Amino acid sequence: MNSSPEYSFSNGKDCEVFQSRITGKELIFSAEVDEICFGKNVNESLSDGQVLQIWSNNSIRSMRFFANDKEDGEGGFCEFNTVGLEQCDIKKTKALEVRLVFRDGYDTSHFRKLKITFTADESESKKKNVGQRSTKSSGKEPEQESVRDRFIRLARFGAT
Repeated sequence: MNSSPEYSFSNGKDCEVFQSRITGKELIFSAEVDEICFGKNVNESLSDGQVLQIWSNNSIRSMRFFANDKEDGEGGFCEFNTVGLEQCDIKKTKALEVRLVFRDGYDTSHFRKLKITFTADESESKKKNVGQRSTKSSGKEPEQESVRDRFIRLARFGAT
């Protein structure tokens, strides 16, 4: 009998710890996205209504998401080292959007460009508080950094 194991967790933190133990990486960011697009004009949908994560393994960071429909017709996880990505079209970018371009030699999936649109409702991601800046030493409330800005800060695009 070849059945796949099934796991259930009573809370999100237990799930994150489990994933970290399996991958050998630390989850430092997790947020829902409206859509991730790719292509020359970044208008071809790759993923919608999924979760975008940033994982850290020592100094190497990678972003991971589930692609609803890949070129072969099947979905699956996509993972890219953030060192191979750069932010682009910053002035054209909307408040909930990040546009990325692969640096030469890093575009293994032939996407070349990615556009990530975060959900307008950031309340769920703020509740998780993964990667949130803290100002405990000053006694002030934590500053409210947008999900988009937290993603950009934690991803460290192009950093080696």
